Amino acid sequence: MLLVANSVNSYTCLGTTLDDSIGEVFDKVSRQLDIPSLKPDLESMAANHQDESNNSAGEALERLATFGNPSNHKLPLPMSKADTSSSLNYSFSGLKSATFRLIAASKDNSFADKADIAACFQTTATNHLVSKLTKSLLFTKSELGVSPKSIVVSGGVASNKYINSRLTAFAHSNNLLYFSPPKHLCTDNGVMIAWAGIERFKLGLIDPYSITFKQRWPLQDLGNHV
Repeated sequence: MLLVANSVNSYTCLGTTLDDSIGEVFDKVSRQLDIPSLKPDLESMAANHQDESNNSAGEALERLATFGNPSNHKLPLPMSKADTSSSLNYSFSGLKSATFRLIAASKDNSFADKADIAACFQTTATNHLVSKLTKSLLFTKSELGVSPKSIVVSGGVASNKYINSRLTAFAHSNNLLYFSPPKHLCTDNGVMIAWAGIERFKLGLIDPYSITFKQRWPLQDLGNHV
């Protein structure tokens, strides 16, 4: 989801994911690559790796991709056709399907080839993020009259080191500050809820006891859409 944060309780939604989220697609591609079967190779090649713990399928794919060459395969950039390229929304289902087909068509079931596929997928998915961020930055300036000063990236995929490095580079190239939570705060946690509460309290935004509780309350419900 792409949001412009106008204030603590005011957001403008620029775009969202039309289908599978990027985190879901990372997990699904990881399972399709059957990464657990590659564990001996991963442990051998990463004997000196500083972070050998993989808590999710997506993290396993990220680790595998570090041993691959993304240039050895080619995957289509999502929403790059003329009728969708100007949209600020994301779409990852087509990339997922294309990656599944690439895996199925691969006659080389080796560790190296799977690492190349993982690297190609991760690079293409990140290229999609950067492409939409670029368009969103131009849109906010030309259509909303807003010049963002920083980029905040959060959520599970924000812990991906490759994605973080690419988005950091994007921010710096556009003279923007870049913020992302530490890995242990990228998933659901009480700290982010407490922080949001503190920021609201500091502004005098206090809810009455009659407030309705919601298990899920998307940020876009609090703002405008463009």
